[in-house]
Amino acid sequence: MKFIIRPYEGAGAVRFGMCRSEVLRLEDAPESTRKKRSGEIEDRWIDRAVRYSKDTEIVVEIEFDDNPDLEFDGFKVFSDPDAFKKLLRIDGGALSSVGTVVLPRLGLSLWNMEGMSSPRTVCLFCRGRWDHKLSALTPYRVT
Repeated sequence: MKFIIRPYEGAGAVRFGMCRSEVLRLEDAPESTRKKRSGEIEDRWIDRAVRYSKDTEIVVEIEFDDNPDLEFDGFKVFSDPDAFKKLLRIDGGALSSVGTVVLPRLGLSLWNMEGMSSPRTVCLFCRGRWDHKLSALTPYRVT
């Protein structure tokens, strides 16, 4: 299934603000469901996860793990060797902390994307999700 990233909107048919029941009507049954320490619910499939707010069960994050069908701006995020550099350039304001690179203009957080080793993760987040953490992050420097 093809997933195209739409910053602050969603990916594929899943959109921020959808309720959990809407997502589950669109997707196959998740392989697992868990309640995180934060109280949020996470539905997980083999190469992606959707997280819902604890109070309203609406989509707040969509995570992809080495999904070959994830695309942004015409390139495959996990198979294009220049994808990380392209994302950094498009966002223009990357921040980092403890191995995570946050692209606040695109609404993405990236883990282990500097190289082509696995596991790599791209997480789309809704508006406001990282706002309270941004001041503690440092500007990302390409090494």
